[in-house]
Order: sequence, then structure tokens, then C-alpha cells
Amino acid sequence: MARLFCNWMLIVVVILTASVKAVAADQCQGFKFIQVQSLSLQDLGRMTQQKIVTGETGSVVFIPFDEEDYPQQGKFHAVGLVFARVGDLGETPIGGYIWISKDANYQSYEGTKTVSSVSIKLHALGARRCAASLVFELKQMGKVYVNGAFIGTVR
Repeated sequence: MARLFCNWMLIVVVILTASVKAVAADQCQGFKFIQVQSLSLQDLGRMTQQKIVTGETGSVVFIPFDEEDYPQQGKFHAVGLVFARVGDLGETPIGGYIWISKDANYQSYEGTKTVSSVSIKLHALGARRCAASLVFELKQMGKVYVNGAFIGTVR
């Protein structure tokens, strides 16, 4: 009987530990990227001044949304739109919305360019002082990455 009780207590502790980790991870999640091919007129009206980083590989454009009027989705709101272009006529850029957890505070962005890439990195600080970031990067041959994961090629 005591052994059965100990086994049940161990299961409860494991479940509670997993739940605490899931909650902490959600609070620290910070950013997420959702790729899109078109925008609504309402979202176009929410945009503010664009920030552009240009290099030999092309350009990365970040357009923040107005801080008082932004799209919302569950526990997230959109910080802005980001996309990459290489400068060719008739190309199809790759990009999407950058969402941030309502538990985190968007802090800043920085643009970086090297010989082989251009990128924009966004920073956030969570409710429990956990830092989060998102890197949107355009590399050679029009290849686009978000936090190191390949998402597509500008065509």
C-alpha cells in the first residue's frame, strides 16, 4: 500500500513539474512568426514607418504596427510585418507577421548586414524577466530563415 502511494505521489510530482515547465515556457515564448502572402486593408492602415536593412543579398523590411492598434490572436498580438526581397523585377517576397506573447514586452530591434546576409532581430522581455528574440534573415540565393529554420526562397 505504501509503495502504491509513493508511486502515485511520484506521478503527481512529475505531472506538476511538467505543468510548471509548460507555463514557464509559455511565458518565455515571446515571439512567433506566421508566414503570409497577403494583407488586409485594416492591417495596412495599422502600419507605421518601415525599417529597412539592405546588403548585397537584398533587403529585409520590418514594418511595426501602431502600438495602440494591432492585430490580436488569443494570448498574442502582432508587433509588425517583416519580409525579404532581393530587388528583382516581378519577384515574390517572403514574409509574415511577427507575434509576441501578451506576457512579454517588445523592447527593440536591430538590423545587421554581412557580406552573405541581412537580418533583423527583435528583442523582448517577459513578465518573469525571461528574454526572447526572433531573427529574420535573408541569405544568399534569396533563402530566408527565421531563428535559423529555413522558411522559403524569394522568387
